[in-house]
Amino acid sequence: MAQKPEIQYVGQFYVFGSEAPQPKPRPQKAKIKRPVIHLERLQKIYVDPLAVCGVLAAIVMLSLLIVGAFHLRDTRAAYDQMKAQLTDIKRENAKLNHTYHTSYDLEEIRRQAEELGMVDAEKVDCFTVFFDLPKEEKKPSAWDDFVWLLSGLFSEPKRN
Repeated sequence: MAQKPEIQYVGQFYVFGSEAPQPKPRPQKAKIKRPVIHLERLQKIYVDPLAVCGVLAAIVMLSLLIVGAFHLRDTRAAYDQMKAQLTDIKRENAKLNHTYHTSYDLEEIRRQAEELGMVDAEKVDCFTVFFDLPKEEKKPSAWDDFVWLLSGLFSEPKRN
């Protein structure tokens, strides 16, 4: 087999001092555990607008529920007060009604009526009168006026 030619680039283009410096080995130190210091990091909080609107709606509904409960309580108290007042009025009305029916004398009233010239309804002759009421003229409505206007606009002229 044929041998490959020997390439000598290094010797041909080499300039003294152009080689890359070798890294110096670091001396090995004993590992010291230092406390971990957490720097204040900016925390980003992502807010969902739909969730915020839902929470606000829930807060508004809760406040309206509480206000409605207080209003219902006040209304119930007013209802109970009115019911008690109505009971008192009914009781007083029954008492006055009883007093009214027991306090007058029918014979005294009949005597006073006869002194004024009044008579019993059974003793009076009754008759019935019939009569016709005149009918009111019907007032034309807005629609009737409109139809009259159109009939005047589109009618044929009278020929003599």
